[in-house]
Amino acid sequence: MRFRALAVLALLTTTTNLLSAGTAPHEAVMDETVSLRPNLTPGYEARVVMEVKRMTNERLGMAPGGGKAPERTLSGEQKVGFLMKVVRSDESGAVVTLRIDDIDMKATTPRGEFSWNSADPRKPSDNTNLALTSSRSMLGATITLTLDKDGNITGSDNGGVNMPTGDLADYARLVVGNEEARARWSPILAPKKADATAKVGESWKLVEVMKNPPIGRFDTNMDLKLASADKRSARVEIAGNYTLVAFPEGATLLFDVKESKVAGSVDWDRTTGLFKTAELDLMIELHGTAQGLPIQRRTETNIKFRREPVPAPKSE
Repeated sequence: MRFRALAVLALLTTTTNLLSAGTAPHEAVMDETVSLRPNLTPGYEARVVMEVKRMTNERLGMAPGGGKAPERTLSGEQKVGFLMKVVRSDESGAVVTLRIDDIDMKATTPRGEFSWNSADPRKPSDNTNLALTSSRSMLGATITLTLDKDGNITGSDNGGVNMPTGDLADYARLVVGNEEARARWSPILAPKKADATAKVGESWKLVEVMKNPPIGRFDTNMDLKLASADKRSARVEIAGNYTLVAFPEGATLLFDVKESKVAGSVDWDRTTGLFKTAELDLMIELHGTAQGLPIQRRTETNIKFRREPVPAPKSE
């Protein structure tokens, strides 16, 4: 029974992802209508760096004598470099690809401390390095995002990446999981859908959905606001929470969301029509049972993005 409960606990891997950060705008504009429509020009390329800090605390079952079970902690930092490319853009929408070019990861688990940099040479200990075994399948993978004319991401395809299992599987899903990638990149690439315009102080809502059976469907409920703008940049602030609903429909929910938070912002570059930097602070705490055993899991995640020019080829 404990093994089956651990298997259910391993499925608690979908949190969410969004954004926040950037430099303070100058020469504020108040009454001007600001466009947040992404300028997705076919052939455009950029390097995007994603930095993740994450900590998970979880309890499974009861301690001998009926007290609380010992807390189990997982923590890690991950830096992933993408080559972002606009493959297609027309009146019907766009296709954007994200190729993973480099990975640097450090993690602390109950089994020890692990680290891996994709630029490092192979080592005899690689097969027991959890940072490597949970990340290596992502290297070179390409995520293909399909956007409709309103900026909604209608498709996300990681090309069939072999998803890892185990303590650090969350980190791979956070980067290349199809549900996670769609929900994460949507407010970054297109913070406001449809008309994509707003004035300073204007607010709107956005809900991104991640399906994670048998746990359920996680909805990221966001209130977005154009907080400030100048001639060169604009800042969109994000606040919200998570809700968990039964999925598939009619299924029994095994967990309740006891506490959650979504907070962040997107720093929008008005000169290029794309995000410049973004950051998100996420927290979700789930309580539930599996095979009669109580389970508690609290995950705190910080995600930062920055867009950079593509590095020049190295001379030989």
